[in-house]
Amino acid sequence: MAYRFECPRENCPFVLRSAGDDEVEKLGRAHVRLAHRDHIAPVDLERRIERVDTV
Repeated sequence: MAYRFECPRENCPFVLRSAGDDEVEKLGRAHVRLAHRDHIAPVDLERRIERVDTV
């Protein structure tokens, strides 16, 4: 099972896929902090992480 995070900011093309949900959470949080100089609440981050099937 893979996990996917897409940045919630308008016009931000950042999309992350990983086999580990903890890695997606850590890197998604780092992206928001570094690229947008902002933070994302844990509940909002969880809402943005999707489980996706791998082919």
